[in-house]
Amino acid sequence: MPGADYERGLKSLILFDADTNVAAGATEYYVHGGHGANSAWLDIPVPANGVIRGMRNKATAPPGVGESYTYALMVNGFASALISQTTGAVLSRSTDLVNAAVVAEGDDICIRVVTTGGAVASRHRTGMQFIPF
Repeated sequence: MPGADYERGLKSLILFDADTNVAAGATEYYVHGGHGANSAWLDIPVPANGVIRGMRNKATAPPGVGESYTYALMVNGFASALISQTTGAVLSRSTDLVNAAVVAEGDDICIRVVTTGGAVASRHRTGMQFIPF
């Protein structure tokens, strides 16, 4: 990861939104305005070398007692270090404010959400910070 100087550079917000509910017991991939079972046609290319961090996820409903939604930033088809999980009947948000993913210009990214079998069908949104270097 680059030195602390990259903190002073330009920062952008990356927003992803599954446009409809994701069912229980599903593994889905999403970007802004679409989701599906195959990331290959959904991922988007990164415009420059940089760091993605500060993952914040929100669902329209909590997953339910004993259920969960697990989110991961996918880079070129593989889960990065940015992963968070929402569990239970109260919270509908989760974050990963510790880990980061270094990406290169042209890398393909999207979000993977895995819902447990009894989880409430819900629409999912993710926001992250992109810092080019």
